[in-house]
Order: sequence, then structure tokens, then C-alpha cells
Amino acid sequence: MIAIIYPNNYVLDETSIIKERIESFVKIISIKNSLSDAIIDNLNPSSGYIVHTEKCYADENYTYQICHAMESNKEVNEIGIALNEEHIEIKGNVILMKFESMLDGYEICNITIDDVIEILRYTIFHNGIVITPNDDIDEFRFKMNPFEWMTEREVKNLKYFEIEILEMIIYIYIQLEPENNKLNNITSALLHENEVPIFGNVYLVLTNLSGYFIPFKKEIFKKLLVLMSGDNFNKKLIGRENEYKNSFVVIQKRYKEYIKTHSSSYIPFIMKNTTSLNEIAKEIK
Repeated sequence: MIAIIYPNNYVLDETSIIKERIESFVKIISIKNSLSDAIIDNLNPSSGYIVHTEKCYADENYTYQICHAMESNKEVNEIGIALNEEHIEIKGNVILMKFESMLDGYEICNITIDDVIEILRYTIFHNGIVITPNDDIDEFRFKMNPFEWMTEREVKNLKYFEIEILEMIIYIYIQLEPENNKLNNITSALLHENEVPIFGNVYLVLTNLSGYFIPFKKEIFKKLLVLMSGDNFNKKLIGRENEYKNSFVVIQKRYKEYIKTHSSSYIPFIMKNTTSLNEIAKEIK
């Protein structure tokens, strides 16, 4: 099954992503012959136009891609624009496909209208991570700016660090004058190379190397913490990992391999003036 998104002027916001409305512009169809035939038949590009395929969302289980033709003589497709990472203008039909993310490649699987709704929410409304001094890890949502919900004074009180990891960038925002002046054990361990203890709440957002926001789920972050606690963690993609085209699949793969060889009660990453990450490892196994 693939989803055909027809031209539309649908205005997407937090209150408009409603299944009954989206269904007016989206049709789920079966692949009768081949995927390539289904794409050509339903995009029906004019002579001389090339079909573009690009990833619009990925997690450790699935990768979603859209197909469209860069034609200027057709009606605009606002939902297609929202699904496009760069939000460039798209006209005509758009095809949304769902692939199961596996360690040896991808396999197309059935997509549902509920999948379309979920992906739209993730492409329009992003999420980041907040870590408290009590070692609580939660998610927060934003649309354009991670701190659009903060006052100007609160934003000026933030300083950020960057960690490039597996072809993604984690932005870590700390409070210069913490509201809660208690040690943030998790972030102090995460930024151990700086040898500076971190206090107060800490906020993290994730982008790709082009600077576009990527959904940062707390389950993924916790697995990253466990991996980064090891002495031999490699921040680069190595070997066949470059073929996966999905950093979350790499995290899942490495995490499973790590857990096989390490007890959940042993995480070899204990920083001076911080607690270990043992409890996190126990929690997510």
C-alpha cells in the first residue's frame, strides 16, 4: 500500500490535522504490478520532468519517503510541501511510501491514513528533550523555534554545546544561571570532556547535518546515553552502517550489540562529581 496525496490548499496547524479532513486529499492504494509502475501511474509526470524521491521521516523502525515531479503547471500541494524537508513548493500529486528499516536494507510495507497523520504531526511539530537535575528525561514540543515558549530573558540565559554524532547534531542548551541550582548528573556525564559540572534544567534538540530538525524521542536518547557511556564509542558511521541511510537504525543495532556484552548494572562511564548512568541502563533494557 502507498498513499497518494492530491493537490490541496490545506492549511496545516495544530488544530487542523484531523483524520476526516486529511482523508479528503489522501487515498491509500495497492501496488498492482511494481512500485515504479505505481509511482509513474499516479504521478503522471509531463514529458521531460524527473521524479524526485526523498526521505521525509525516519525512526528506528520505519523510513518514510515522498515522490513528486517538479512541475510548475499543476496545482499546489500544501501537504506535500509540509512533508518535504526543505518545504519547497510542490505541485501535482505526491506519493508517500513507508519502508521497514532493517539492517540489510529496506522493505516496503503497507501505509495507513493513521501513518500519514502521525508523519504530518512529526514534520510540522518537532520535539526535543529536557533533562532535570532529578535525572528525569521528558520530551517537549515546538514548531519553528525550540524556545518559542520561553521569555526573552529565559532564552538569553541559555548557552549551547554541539555534539556531532552518526551524521546528526545534538544541540545541548544549559542555563547560565540555573533556576534549580542542583547538579544535572546526566548532562555533566554527557559533556564529560568539558570537565565542567552542569546545573539546572538542560534542553536538547536534534538536527541533521543540513540543520533540519529531527524528532528526538526520549527512548532513542536513553539508548544513545548507554552507547556513549562506553570507552570505545565511535561517533562516526562505520562499515555497512553508511548503507542504512537511517542513523536511528544504527543506534538500535549498536545498542542491541552493547547490551549483549554488558550487564545492565555495569556502565563504564562514571564522571568525577557525577553519578553513573547505571539506572538508565536498567530502565531501558
